[in-house]
Amino acid sequence: MKQCNGSELSVPSFLNNDFLLDIIRRTKNDPSITLCHGFKLRPVTDECSSNESTFRATLHYRSNRFHQERAIDLVVKTPLNDKPSSSTEFRMYTKVLPTMTKMLEDAGEPFHHPRLISAMQKPHSVLVIEDVSWLGWTANKLGLNTFQDVIPMIQEIAKLHAASYNLNQKSCDLTAFNKTLFPRDMNGIHDSISTNIERFCDTIQTRKDCEKLVSKFQKLKPSLDAKLNHVYAVNPNDSGYNVLNYASVHTLNILHKTDYAGRVTKTMLTNFQSCSWGSPAIDLLFILNVVVCHDIKLSHRNEIIYEYYRQFVRILTKLGYLGSVPSLVDLHTELLKKSFFEVYLNIIFDEASYIGPSEDHLNQLNYNGEKYLENIIADMHTLMFKGCLNC
Repeated sequence: MKQCNGSELSVPSFLNNDFLLDIIRRTKNDPSITLCHGFKLRPVTDECSSNESTFRATLHYRSNRFHQERAIDLVVKTPLNDKPSSSTEFRMYTKVLPTMTKMLEDAGEPFHHPRLISAMQKPHSVLVIEDVSWLGWTANKLGLNTFQDVIPMIQEIAKLHAASYNLNQKSCDLTAFNKTLFPRDMNGIHDSISTNIERFCDTIQTRKDCEKLVSKFQKLKPSLDAKLNHVYAVNPNDSGYNVLNYASVHTLNILHKTDYAGRVTKTMLTNFQSCSWGSPAIDLLFILNVVVCHDIKLSHRNEIIYEYYRQFVRILTKLGYLGSVPSLVDLHTELLKKSFFEVYLNIIFDEASYIGPSEDHLNQLNYNGEKYLENIIADMHTLMFKGCLNC
């Protein structure tokens, strides 16, 4: 996933005063609104997205209905291309999230995500959502480093999974969201993974007890595409179960609120362009290998898995779901079936826990940090012994 570089973004010509004024008038249902002065669109560089131009704007306005000046903070998204991910986020904000949010709120479970202000596909494809940064929501770019801090993240993912599982069984077909598979939606993903595997192997090949690991990776490269597509393949009805995955559980896409001591109290999901119908293991492995710090993954892995499952069942119960509920064994089976994803996430993302996320992260992993190397080598040996590196 590529972090946007603000200097590369140019503002589309249609994003002008008249365009945004019309949006505010329709949103507020007030044709008398006027803009007080000009505004400036600021490129968003703290969101993990490669398929959209994303801008922030603060609009100051007045109306005949009130005399004082008011302001509204917006995030404006326009697609860079016609990739399916753009239509995925549009469908999420206009159809799925409203239904899901109401269902959860009616059950006493608030679901945190930016509020939709406006959505249109003609004459231009644009999503306008509220800018929550001024409300105290911030990203933790270095990973969550206590189990308690992870719980709000687990709860939000469990809400998404449980609500989607319930909706799909009852009234809303979500299976079409398997069209935006992550491996197929990234240009050059195979080359990037292969390059990082080569760098990793070059780094560890002279280290003690790494010969077999290097050999396994070299033999694995021809089957990378097949293995990644297997991760995102939808489970058939008679084997496993499916939910709507957020599928972009990256530190730049997850916002948090903290208390006076810096402890996470709430978590919010943003950037819904990668949502994918499939195994719940996708999001759970993202949490374990990208969102939490390495030490927490090692010390609390089972607790994180169990807490997610407990929340999933609890929310299904509150939603009034009366069907068969997947068991904890079913969840562990999904994690085992999709275990190659853990190899992928470690190779691509895990270094961010030690050196911090960087622009164009896929192409800048050099595996230089000794602490990182020690941990990833140990992790890869564990995954190898589980059979995750078999061709």
